[in-house]
Amino acid sequence: MHGKSLHILAVALAFEELAPGYEQILGGNDSIVVMTKPHFPLSLSLGDASILSRIKEGYLIWVDIVPHIAKGARYTIGSRIENKFLDLIELSYLAYFTEKDKKLEKITECILLLDTLKFLVSIAWEGKLISNKHCEAVASKLEEVGKMFGGWKKNLANPEKKNRDL
Repeated sequence: MHGKSLHILAVALAFEELAPGYEQILGGNDSIVVMTKPHFPLSLSLGDASILSRIKEGYLIWVDIVPHIAKGARYTIGSRIENKFLDLIELSYLAYFTEKDKKLEKITECILLLDTLKFLVSIAWEGKLISNKHCEAVASKLEEVGKMFGGWKKNLANPEKKNRDL
């Protein structure tokens, strides 16, 4: 490992700087290792992949809603909805990078998964597990994603016919 920086910072703890109660736990020569942030970006550049951004936004809205759901439902339908969101993000990502001849099939799978997700959110709302406000926030994001998937599918189904009038 010569010449490679692991981005690790070791901090020695001086015995005198510790609170009196810690002298039994730590000796004078103990250290704490702190990991710093890596210098490379962890996200991929997706360019025009706004559909992935919208799904991610919907997921983040859902993550904020989950703590407000009753504990029993949180670990049943709540986690099921969260898993469907994650599956949709993953499948959409795959669709985005799939070869053109297989994209239509992946997008159709995404639409089916999105419809399942909408159905589960509506069940959570009907069961009064989420508020009207929370349901509206998630539903509007999912509706937006659905329109985007529909346009993407239509564009792939009719490659000679562009959706733009010039």
